[in-house]
Amino acid sequence: NKIPRFKPPLVISVHGIRTRARWQRPLRKILKDKGIPYEAYNFGYYSVIKFLFQPFNDKMVDRFYDFYSLLMEKMGNKVQLDKQNKRSSIIVHSFGAYIVGYCMLKNPDVKFDKIILCGSILPPDFDWETLIRRGQVNMVRHEFGIYDIWAKIVGRFVPKTGDSGYRGF
Repeated sequence: NKIPRFKPPLVISVHGIRTRARWQRPLRKILKDKGIPYEAYNFGYYSVIKFLFQPFNDKMVDRFYDFYSLLMEKMGNKVQLDKQNKRSSIIVHSFGAYIVGYCMLKNPDVKFDKIILCGSILPPDFDWETLIRRGQVNMVRHEFGIYDIWAKIVGRFVPKTGDSGYRGF
């Protein structure tokens, strides 16, 4: 039996704080070489000071929603939110996991086929059940590491975050 080749209609990526997200450039090339459309959500350098205060983080969630909504409109029928295998997939790192996770909880119209989390700072008890029940996500892959010190301690300082990037969900 031949396994069908996974080719999403779009891949999106979202980076973390205190970075210029240089990893997004090689990702763009890899996906382009495979014929997969790609969009990076690059919100620029986000300071630790802003990160410590909930209103700034809430604003970042809303800004991502605006980006997502415009992108889905731009993609037209290339992305079909009512069909899981015709939805975009997303790769998120650190604060990107926070932005996307809370954006999905707040906005049931935000939907992905697959989500890949790397070094997530979502709390271990994040409400994936609601997102799955509402049909907002098909699959979640969570890469975490026991040496990720920032993922381990962030929940002590920043509201609505946690150490899932250190210990898993």
